[in-house]
Amino acid sequence: MTTETEREHLPRNGTKRVHTMKDSKPKRQKKPPAEPPKPMLPPENAIDVAPEGSSEETLDQRRLRELHEAHEMLVYARDRYEALYKRAQDLIISGCAIKQGTYKVDYATRLVRRPKYKQVVIDLKGEEFQKDILEKTRPHAYFRVRVQ
Repeated sequence: MTTETEREHLPRNGTKRVHTMKDSKPKRQKKPPAEPPKPMLPPENAIDVAPEGSSEETLDQRRLRELHEAHEMLVYARDRYEALYKRAQDLIISGCAIKQGTYKVDYATRLVRRPKYKQVVIDLKGEEFQKDILEKTRPHAYFRVRVQ
């Protein structure tokens, strides 16, 4: 039988071993910060939330249920769309034949470069440096499929 300060453990070999809270390691406590944190700047789009119950409107369980069900349907539809889209992409990339009919398929590969520089670096080093970095940055390919 164990008390609140003891825990029983049964190792794989079946022997009984009892640990007390004294045996466990002491919890690490966070050190107080050396300096108090600096306050953040106010947001650009401040949101003032009125106290609960100050409006005449009521958010009842029916509305919450509708919101929850709509969210579940959206998540299901999004997951299904993503699975179908990925399957269509894989088929097109593998070279499958596309039958002609009501729906038309448009697909393309797009190359995008995201060079590792910021505007400050451009201001300091100049546009030649920017062009040099841009030319040395390898693009990332995106494959897009659109069904119309």
